Amino acid sequence: MQVLVQFLLGKGASSVGLARRIAAGRALKKLNDLPEGEGGSGGEEEKLNKKRKVGKEIGKALNTSMAWFRFFTVESLGLYYTLYVIFTFLGVFVSDYFYAFHLFDICIRSETLINVLRSITKNGKALLLTTLLGAVVLYIYAIISFTFYKDRYPLMGPPVLTYRDENGSFVPDQIEPEFWACESLFTCFMTHLAIVLRNGGIATAEEEPCFG
Repeated sequence: MQVLVQFLLGKGASSVGLARRIAAGRALKKLNDLPEGEGGSGGEEEKLNKKRKVGKEIGKALNTSMAWFRFFTVESLGLYYTLYVIFTFLGVFVSDYFYAFHLFDICIRSETLINVLRSITKNGKALLLTTLLGAVVLYIYAIISFTFYKDRYPLMGPPVLTYRDENGSFVPDQIEPEFWACESLFTCFMTHLAIVLRNGGIATAEEEPCFG
């Protein structure tokens, strides 16, 4: 019995393992506090029955603690309602803006949105790797643009008014660019990222060029 309890005490370093260690630690304390038998078969049997009782208490404590822990942290619905209550108190005592979290209630009430969320979470790793691949491709384009074409990414400054003697009026005149979109590799990468997010692809960028 002590071997089983010590095994549970050393089981895992996660929060689940912590709940197990707490429950097993309490049972181990009870086991150590058991009085020693006075000898004979009657004392040994009584001690064995007490050990079995402690073992049952360990099982009940583990099942109860694991059930509550799983409901509040692992089960999606339990976690949602836990956050629901937390944001309710934040909305009451801190700011009304925290009530915006309750708008996600539409996801719980709509089966279609639930299926969409399931598809995203189920394929989350593939979507993340695809996004990473797109970022790598954009970074390569940014390196090429910064190395060979950085003078072709001007960000024009505001027009200034210059006086012209021939008509006697102030007219806006074109000035040299005050900023460049590819002054550094980082700004060049962010420029390409902004172009990709704003446009629908290469065809759209060709029809409505951002530079030049």
